[in-house]
Amino acid sequence: MKTVGQAIDYRCLIRATYGNKAISFHYYVQSHIQINEYRDRVILPFASKKYGKPITTCVKVLDMTGLKVLALSQIKLLTIISTVDDLNYPEKTNTYCIVNVPYIFSACWKVVKPLLQERIREKVQLLSGCGTDELLKVRCFSCDG
Repeated sequence: MKTVGQAIDYRCLIRATYGNKAISFHYYVQSHIQINEYRDRVILPFASKKYGKPITTCVKVLDMTGLKVLALSQIKLLTIISTVDDLNYPEKTNTYCIVNVPYIFSACWKVVKPLLQERIREKVQLLSGCGTDELLKVRCFSCDG
């Protein structure tokens, strides 16, 4: 994983609810775009200034905790998000690390993965459990004193 020295963007993909209402795909994608804009205009320039070198990319960690039967809709959402990123923010996300992946998602992923563009497929990594071992290899700039 070529992610050492990257900013980390952690999002809980599945627990996207407001009260008892599920957030629509449209709203989630809109929020995703706003967060990307904030990252590009505020977080990455701040990190670059703080560390005295250009920091222009990030690693996105998507937590699948709580995923059950909705696996296909969540794969659809992941596909939409990665496509938005690929088209509008090329080369800003090095890797999508997906953690706490239940079996149903893994099974669906095997079917959907060949249908995605190769650039997107290469960026997605399903990590075992919470992915602690792999994610500890990523140097999070916000964690450096």
